[in-house]
Amino acid sequence: MDQSSPGEGTASPVLFYAGGLLWLPAGLVLQSAFRFGLKLPHAAELVPILASIALCAPLGLLLPLACRKLWRRGYRVAAWIALAVLAPMIVYATLLSGLLGPIFIAMAAVVLSAPVWIASALLPRKA
Repeated sequence: MDQSSPGEGTASPVLFYAGGLLWLPAGLVLQSAFRFGLKLPHAAELVPILASIALCAPLGLLLPLACRKLWRRGYRVAAWIALAVLAPMIVYATLLSGLLGPIFIAMAAVVLSAPVWIASALLPRKA
């Protein structure tokens, strides 16, 4: 079984960072489509929608990078569980905080990723 962390290997860094940038906007689009229905936005609505998606893309890197650090410290299962539990919460919180503005979107992503960053900093490295 491969013990290398996510984002290591030949094509893996590209896929890791592409996935890290795209999971949050994709989750927002899917959540919005599920919640509000599949309808095409008007041209006037398209600019704010694309601006929110562009803002969310870099914020999506916070959780995968924290989980990668946790993985490298030897906590593989904890990294997967954290990603599986916190990613949907971040998508939903970002959708709700998007109504309040971009600063709240960033705060939601930072606050919900913080437990994984704290755990990866405080937990000792497994042998």
